[in-house]
Amino acid sequence: MTQIVVLAGGKATRLYPVTKDMPKSMVKINGTPFITHQINLFKRNGISDIVLCVGVFSDQIIDYVGDGSKLGVSVKYSIENETNLLGTLGALLNAHDLLSDIFFVTFGDSYLEIDYGKIYEKFLHSDKMGLMTVYKNNNKYVSSNTAIKDGMVIRYDKSNSDIFEYVDYGLSIFRKKALDFFPKNKNLDLTQLNQKLISMNELAAYEVHQKFYEIGTFEGISDLELHLKTR
Repeated sequence: MTQIVVLAGGKATRLYPVTKDMPKSMVKINGTPFITHQINLFKRNGISDIVLCVGVFSDQIIDYVGDGSKLGVSVKYSIENETNLLGTLGALLNAHDLLSDIFFVTFGDSYLEIDYGKIYEKFLHSDKMGLMTVYKNNNKYVSSNTAIKDGMVIRYDKSNSDIFEYVDYGLSIFRKKALDFFPKNKNLDLTQLNQKLISMNELAAYEVHQKFYEIGTFEGISDLELHLKTR
């Protein structure tokens, strides 16, 4: 399949004090660093080309994962200055030279058990510059932020959840040329890329129905640990 980029450079303040001295990707889930679970999930979906965008405590991730060979994948690193983090879109731009022409993007705390191959095929068929996976959340688990129509994302806004049914599921695909609209070395958020593509009718939508798991909160960690034990 294609490449996946994992945005794993943040401070993870919601998990303090656990993440006071380690990155979120290294938090142990059932005794194993989360990033191992995440990489194994990618492998099961035929993805072995991985770019890790790292920042805070990046040395711990690099020391543990290395070039990925011990986990059966190939890993490259885009490293941010942890005192001057660039935001989610800024991190992608920082990794520009490592990116394939088409790449998945997900987050360092997301565990998404979906069929990546089907999503990739949907993206190719759409012939758009981007695709966002969405979940019909209705503010049940987290605040909804997305509206879709006729297979396209028509609005994305994190500030007014009351008017939305869907939430960004945490996995997107982009063509590298979609990054050409933005300058490098600036603090930018992926929201800006999504909204730019929406304005151009270039952001397709793919609705998924599986529950999403994340380790951004202690509750999320407990849910994932239970899920993996009982799967």
